[in-house]
Amino acid sequence: MKTKLKIAHSIRAKGWYLAPTILNGLVSIASVPYLIHFVGAEGWAQIALGQAIGLCGAVLVSLGWPVDGPATIAGASAEEQQKQFMLSLWARLLVSTVVMSTIIVFSVVIFPQSSLFVWTVLASTLLGCASSWYFLGIDDPRGLFWRDAAARSGGVLFGLGLVGVSGSGEWFAVGLVVGLTISVWLTLVSVRFRSRGSGWKVSGMAVLGSIRSQTKSLTTNTLFVAMSSVGLPLSALIGGPTFVAFAVIDKVQKQLTTVALPLTQLITGKMAGDLSRGVGRVATATGMFRSVIISACGLTLLMLPLGPLAVRMMSVGLVEVSAAQTVALALLVGLAFAAQCLPVAVLAPLDRLKYGVWGMVLGLVLGSPLIYFVGRSLGITFVMVTISGMYLLTIGFCIAGLANAKRNERDVLSL
Repeated sequence: MKTKLKIAHSIRAKGWYLAPTILNGLVSIASVPYLIHFVGAEGWAQIALGQAIGLCGAVLVSLGWPVDGPATIAGASAEEQQKQFMLSLWARLLVSTVVMSTIIVFSVVIFPQSSLFVWTVLASTLLGCASSWYFLGIDDPRGLFWRDAAARSGGVLFGLGLVGVSGSGEWFAVGLVVGLTISVWLTLVSVRFRSRGSGWKVSGMAVLGSIRSQTKSLTTNTLFVAMSSVGLPLSALIGGPTFVAFAVIDKVQKQLTTVALPLTQLITGKMAGDLSRGVGRVATATGMFRSVIISACGLTLLMLPLGPLAVRMMSVGLVEVSAAQTVALALLVGLAFAAQCLPVAVLAPLDRLKYGVWGMVLGLVLGSPLIYFVGRSLGITFVMVTISGMYLLTIGFCIAGLANAKRNERDVLSL
């Protein structure tokens, strides 16, 4: 009986990993028609473009903590977790000043843009300072919801309310910053409480050292964004029906991959939980590898019926996918999920991120020209197959990294 109650409690606790995605999805969906109503279609286009560019800035600002941060603090003492969070916060704030200053120079001085676009880019870039990785590292889904997702969504709703009162879209960006500020403050309170109020002085050299230590993780994050984005500009060079169809399918693929975010968070939290319970890093990584591959296969099968429906809805019936394209889209979603999750849940605990970097670099070098030539001669189905091959190559290198760690462990045990 106690075992059943323990399992039921664990399932309910892990179910909280669904809540942030549901909340963020509802707020995001509701905000689009609301903003269009108050700032118009042109204003919304400025906001959407600003968010897209701001996402690239946020990747730079976040450094590598979303990739190896959870593994770094999993199982660490509360004092060490506080140290790592404070280092990450100061490092990201420092990098954000450089990135945001560069954005201001380019978008205000060199290539002047609308204030709505500039404010949205700056606010979206600052989201790289978000605290979600910390709650994944301590396997705290409730904290992830209340102190991160709910706080940031509350800020967005506050900004939307001011947009409705004033009719000025810039308040939306203010809401993003307000929500982020509240989230970081609540996280700081949680960090101090867990460490029983013990203080840790942040030195400038320690912050600079932490930035240097994030090189591999930042490279991994940046390369994945590049690999998942390269298809759209290359298909734009091809133009015609291929570009129109791929633009819709690319949006669908990214949305469906986002739907799997709770699964990514659940696996990352499980990894952190295993490490905190003293499970060996190789054993933990091996278990996470199985979880990622099984989840990717399940996601691929789920996308077979959902893919065509999603394409039809997002294109308002203008784009239809064939059976071959449906299979290619399903593979694309499943492999993208695995390629994104494996470096975080498998390579980071083993200190083998370089394998993921090699796989992504090789995938981009080989796949980018192939996408263009295949798209021109064979069409959109083979574009998706090529991108899937890039993800598959990355997964292969992740497998090689896990195998290398296992071999090293066997060599040590045999001494």
